[in-house]
Amino acid sequence: ELMNNEYDIPVCPPGTPPEQCIFVMTNQGVAKDTLWPADPTAPRGWNSLAWPDDSLGIELVYAGGHCHVGCISLDLINLDTGATICHQEPVMGRTRGSGNNALDEEGYSVSIPPCEWGRDPRDELPPPVLIKPTDRIQII
Repeated sequence: ELMNNEYDIPVCPPGTPPEQCIFVMTNQGVAKDTLWPADPTAPRGWNSLAWPDDSLGIELVYAGGHCHVGCISLDLINLDTGATICHQEPVMGRTRGSGNNALDEEGYSVSIPPCEWGRDPRDELPPPVLIKPTDRIQII
């Protein structure tokens, strides 16, 4: 689902128990072609990261996935090292039925806490992750 294109998961065969009805969607690529800022103020536009000319890479300080219904988790993986850079699990809505439950519908992802990194010890965040433009990454 690169750049927030919507994607409908396939329907499981009739009679499949819900706990066995799992579809895994993946996207693999090179970091410079796969990661994007989603920031309208970014120097090269919302869909293009400004990679440094020295090829040393960028320090990742924030990563956030996007999904709605049925999302179990999101992972950003460095295929060159095997390291999981970011793992996210959505907060799911809990209110069932129609009525006054906007933004809390059962089974709908109402928020996805992001992965964050930083340098200020007061923030108690791990240090930024270095991503090189040539790193092979996978989004699951």
